[in-house]
Amino acid sequence: DVSSAGVAKRLAGLCDVLVIDHEDASEADAVRAQGIEPATRDTIMSDAASKERLAREVLDIVEARLGARETVQ
Repeated sequence: DVSSAGVAKRLAGLCDVLVIDHEDASEADAVRAQGIEPATRDTIMSDAASKERLAREVLDIVEARLGARETVQ
């Protein structure tokens, strides 16, 4: 299953966030049900600018998650 929900099922226990395309936002609850927080973004990378934008957004997500963990620990 290559849907966002299917990918989340395979990744359950391996990651805590999954970037999904905004077109798949309807699957967010199914992703969340696998114990993974969905991060809905525009994932279509049609040029260098969109690739850089998505990379920066993913890094922001990672930094936010790491910062949240440091606060808890």
